[in-house]
Amino acid sequence: MKIFISGATGFIGSELVNRLINEGHEVVCYVRDVGKARQKIKGKVEFLGTSAFPGHVTKVLEGCDAVVNLAGEPIAQRWTKKAKKKIYDSRIGLTKDLAARISACRTPPKVFISSSAIGYYGNRTSELLFESSSKSSGWLSRLCQQWEQFSYPEKPGGLMMTRVVNLRTGIVLGNGGALKKMLLPFKLGLGGILGTGKQWMSWIHIDDMVNIIVEALNNDKIYGPVNCVSPWPTTNKAFTKTLGKVLKRPTIFPVPGFILKLIFGEGACILLDSQKVNPKLLLKNDFRWKHTELEEALEDLT
Repeated sequence: MKIFISGATGFIGSELVNRLINEGHEVVCYVRDVGKARQKIKGKVEFLGTSAFPGHVTKVLEGCDAVVNLAGEPIAQRWTKKAKKKIYDSRIGLTKDLAARISACRTPPKVFISSSAIGYYGNRTSELLFESSSKSSGWLSRLCQQWEQFSYPEKPGGLMMTRVVNLRTGIVLGNGGALKKMLLPFKLGLGGILGTGKQWMSWIHIDDMVNIIVEALNNDKIYGPVNCVSPWPTTNKAFTKTLGKVLKRPTIFPVPGFILKLIFGEGACILLDSQKVNPKLLLKNDFRWKHTELEEALEDLT
């Protein structure tokens, strides 16, 4: 299979590229800086810069079986007006462009897998959330709604030739991402619950995240929104205690919600919102998780 990947040098993208190379697939990495990407990605891959002419991108896509769109400005930052624009443009702009290029193909890729996030659901306390659950009205939810909306290529007469998968991703645990930022304060004994600690955290191990994408590449029954989380969500308090136990460090320094809001502004919602998400579609398709227990998953990564 020949697979076109945006966000190939990112946390999830780099793991996916390595997996696909090892399985013998052809990979096209769609990147902003080809020179820097060559230094990060080792292995036999093809590079294509995002500055390439649209017609050339379409031509490359013509020869691909699948597209995986993982690009996006980091969302864990203070949401200033400027930061919001970068977050929005890096997701919506690129997704719209890729969908337009797929639409322009005479023989388009068979599947377009595009990122989204469980932020789609907003702050839902202890409500169990499925792919069919309603959206929210917050900025992050609206971002995810448009992210998904613009991932569907248009065809004359409304004929859809490309299967679309929207990865509603939870907190991905791995050697990067959120866990990497958590580890230093915890190792210094400065870890603690965030806000009340009652908010639900829907997590997934990086290995399982990559396995979901690979499954979506190969399984025609997977389409539309997919909750990319473990079936075993936890509260922030329980997550904190488990990470402290794994690292053998105390967790006695809570961070009040108002402090997080002072640091991150509106962006504090990604740490304080509660989302208890169920991966119903994956369960229906008999997907098998490699890491089923939070403690075991954290031990594997620390």
